[in-house]
Amino acid sequence: MIESVIVAIIRQAAALTKPQQDEFTTKVAEAIAALIRGTETGIDNELVRHVGLPMGGDIIVKLRDMI
Repeated sequence: MIESVIVAIIRQAAALTKPQQDEFTTKVAEAIAALIRGTETGIDNELVRHVGLPMGGDIIVKLRDMI
């Protein structure tokens, strides 16, 4: 199920113009930030900034190189 959702999102994003892609990525980042801020699991913002985001960036770069 999650795979089909991810594929659908990627297909929709591919059809966007560059300005639309910029807006799309901003909206996704805003949604993830709201999720992190609103979580009751106690995710530490500093941990996200100093560990999660850099690791996420590394994962994206490696993924790009693999596909």
